[in-house]
Amino acid sequence: RRLLTAYLQFAEVPEPAVKSFDSKGWIMACGGFSKTLAPDYRLGWLDGGRFAHEVRNLKFASSASESMLLSETVGLFLESGGYEHHIRTVRRLYFSQVATVRGLIARHFPNGTRATQPEGGFLLWVEMPPTIDSRELFHAALEEQVVIMPGQVYSRSSRYRHYIRLACCQEIDDRYVNAIKTIGRLASELHVKGRKQTLRRVSTTE
Repeated sequence: RRLLTAYLQFAEVPEPAVKSFDSKGWIMACGGFSKTLAPDYRLGWLDGGRFAHEVRNLKFASSASESMLLSETVGLFLESGGYEHHIRTVRRLYFSQVATVRGLIARHFPNGTRATQPEGGFLLWVEMPPTIDSRELFHAALEEQVVIMPGQVYSRSSRYRHYIRLACCQEIDDRYVNAIKTIGRLASELHVKGRKQTLRRVSTTE
């Protein structure tokens, strides 16, 4: 089980990892610090259980070039208890920011839009009306220097063509708020455009 975002659960008592129930070493668990400390660190850990020797050899053969200084620094941070304090702070921050962004979506996106309510982390999936193609929204937003991730990027099917993914880890300042408003405005324009096209198709069929 990957634990990259498990430490960002909002619950006071986070759900235990499956590994915690393993008494015979059959379950491997891995985690990292890119989502909790800094994405540029590219550091992680792996508990290989009874496969630890094989995993260690595989790791050494595939990549053995991590920064020793950075690894030791993060290790000292973990030992000092600073990481636990940092995680508690980040959880509260992300919980607040996710709620703020969900409120902005409710106010500025077209009717019928729904946003997930995650139990942790900083990502939101936004489901817009089916009249909106998220790739078209992506290109329209990019022209206004706003970046979103269309749902089609994460699936080979067309089921998520009207979904986008938003990150709430940045500071929610005026620039971020204006970006959300811009996405909402563009989505509303595409929604109106899509409805008109649908009505034209219906009238032509009749």
